[in-house]
Amino acid sequence: MKRMMAALFAAAAVLIIGVGSGTASVPLPAFAKAVKLTTDPVCGGYEPGMIVDGFGNIVITAHKDNQCDALAPDPNGTLPVRSRSWVWTSSDGVHFTDIPGLTSLGVDRMDFGDEGDLTTDDAGHIYFVDTNVVDNSFTRWKAIGNGKIVEELTTPAMGTAQPVDDRPWITAHGNGVVMYLGNEGDKVSGLGGRYSIYMSYNGGSTFSNVGTVLPDSGWCRAAADHRPGSKTFYVFCTNDSGANDLTTNEGDAAHRVGTLWVYVSHDDGKTFSRHRVGSYNGNDNTGNTRNITFPEIHVDAKGVVYAFTVNNDTSGHCKLCGQPISLGVKITGNHLLLWRSMDEGKTWQRKEISPFKGFYHYSCLSVMPDGRIGVAAYAAKNANSDWYAIAASAPSFDGQFSFDKVDPTHIALPKGIDSSALADLFQCAFGPDGHLNVAWEATLVDTGISTLKTDIYFSRALRATLRKIPIRQPRPLSKPVKRPAKLEVKGLRLANTGVGTDWWALAFIIGAGVFTLRLLRQTR
Repeated sequence: MKRMMAALFAAAAVLIIGVGSGTASVPLPAFAKAVKLTTDPVCGGYEPGMIVDGFGNIVITAHKDNQCDALAPDPNGTLPVRSRSWVWTSSDGVHFTDIPGLTSLGVDRMDFGDEGDLTTDDAGHIYFVDTNVVDNSFTRWKAIGNGKIVEELTTPAMGTAQPVDDRPWITAHGNGVVMYLGNEGDKVSGLGGRYSIYMSYNGGSTFSNVGTVLPDSGWCRAAADHRPGSKTFYVFCTNDSGANDLTTNEGDAAHRVGTLWVYVSHDDGKTFSRHRVGSYNGNDNTGNTRNITFPEIHVDAKGVVYAFTVNNDTSGHCKLCGQPISLGVKITGNHLLLWRSMDEGKTWQRKEISPFKGFYHYSCLSVMPDGRIGVAAYAAKNANSDWYAIAASAPSFDGQFSFDKVDPTHIALPKGIDSSALADLFQCAFGPDGHLNVAWEATLVDTGISTLKTDIYFSRALRATLRKIPIRQPRPLSKPVKRPAKLEVKGLRLANTGVGTDWWALAFIIGAGVFTLRLLRQTR
């Protein structure tokens, strides 16, 4: 009994010494080993999008590689081929398979799709829109648990009136209120804006056929407010520096300063108001929005709105980014900019979170209901550096973002190559457990078979992003008490931090010692 109690006391003392003195443990890698989703040796994919639902189901989509866009081998399908964009799912972030179809045969995967987007509502539905350029296919699943997803609806056409449906986006909230953003490709064909809004109020069974044009919209992303009963949607856009994208282009002499707009609807997409967020440098355009990438926008459970953009510095000729439309332009660096609005998009704060001076292209954002923030981007430190996917998270907008490579062993793009080869986007998303997940791509990397293949990877943070919990300060004493600068207890140095961790550690050790002595007396 004496030995057992002495051992327990010693163990407790060691534990408290470790906590109180700030002894650091060996740091873990930031992310688990990446999982490659494109397992076919020839046909890969690019532009991955991702959602993680409330059950922890991970769903990822991606554009098929161009050489197999019409028909691709499908290693996971009952049918060994597919024409739809890639759509994988996983319950654990390790094992991925095709998402279930209407039947086990998965015939609906033969419906052609070029590139798609995913979202969820607040009733457990998962939605997927997949463009075939002249229209879109649309699919709805119902999640009833982790690893339990059932397809409810699929249709090969949504019936939108616009002649071109390029790069679709989708968002939803409530029970079946779905917003689809259709990209016309230019503002002339789009009747004043690239993007138009189409709404469904029955879970995607039908959509409005005539869209609501977002005037002067360029490249956009949307977000839904998920607070119970909310009817608010946001669309965050560039404006292509005022160019119409048909007879004038961003980067022309008259179109080198861009405007960021946010369009806000408080009636579930029926009407919109527009607010100016800020400006960006439009003095470059390679035809791949090299000046600024698709912005992202999210809303937390208090209604605070967040957005994430990339801006650049330019001068001289662009060697890194290919031949620009506006000659004599060179990108000399980029900036990762995080935005916040606390009044439903009317006014905005901006914060730069770039981890180093260098190059950044394409970015993504995820926000937890309690305001925890996760971000990711492709990055290269200079023109002679390889590109890597990097990610960071923070407990709040005002917190510190510490970036890590998502996978230090795999580059996203070799050095010296136009970074628009990474296509237009990739995606990050928090799970309900607070772990940040990233779906990213590696392109123009020699696989030993073909440099045409682009691979999609999934990476999961090993540590959850912790919420910052306010510490209640002790009430001031009526008379100030002088305390020693430090205390020494049998070689253990405890910093003077008021009633912080070290003083509680000291009190615990003393209490444990008294308790142990009493037990020792009773056992004699």
